[in-house]
Amino acid sequence: MPDIRQPELTQVSYCLGIIIETVNNYHIRSLLLDCSRSVIEVEDGSYNTIAREFATALRATRLKRLAWVVAPKARLYSALRKEMNPPIELMGFYDKAEAKEWLLQLESA
Repeated sequence: MPDIRQPELTQVSYCLGIIIETVNNYHIRSLLLDCSRSVIEVEDGSYNTIAREFATALRATRLKRLAWVVAPKARLYSALRKEMNPPIELMGFYDKAEAKEWLLQLESA
């Protein structure tokens, strides 16, 4: 995930758009986003707008599960959790291996 800073918001939206486009084009059902090293330096209003738009776009895809490797104070994860609801399962992890394992459970089911 890209860093989220006020002067770079258009780049952040562009990067998130690429993620959505890839999920759509390749019919991805399971996605792992590693935000453990992301830097977030924006106002809450801008941040919530980004999260809402990203969640809305994700809900319009075939995505079933989203594993999120989070930093201890991951605001985007919290904001997305409010927006996602079914049909996409969203689970936060502090460890990438655990996130991968959870995602692979869907594939073997």
